[in-house]
Amino acid sequence: MRADEWVREAERESKLVDALFKARHLISMHNGMTVRCDGEEWPLDFGQELKVIDATLKMAGIDTARLKQ
Repeated sequence: MRADEWVREAERESKLVDALFKARHLISMHNGMTVRCDGEEWPLDFGQELKVIDATLKMAGIDTARLKQ
């Protein structure tokens, strides 16, 4: 692989990791909140989504243990 191709790939991967970090942060802020609408209420549960994001970050070599603190 040429050096310029490697740099472009690394930049693309870093943007993906940044996007996953941002998505995880926003989802985790709302996880467990209660939604009220038209007299009904229910808790938001994004546990599955957080697991998928964590697994993806782990596949990218990111230590997700510190994210769960």
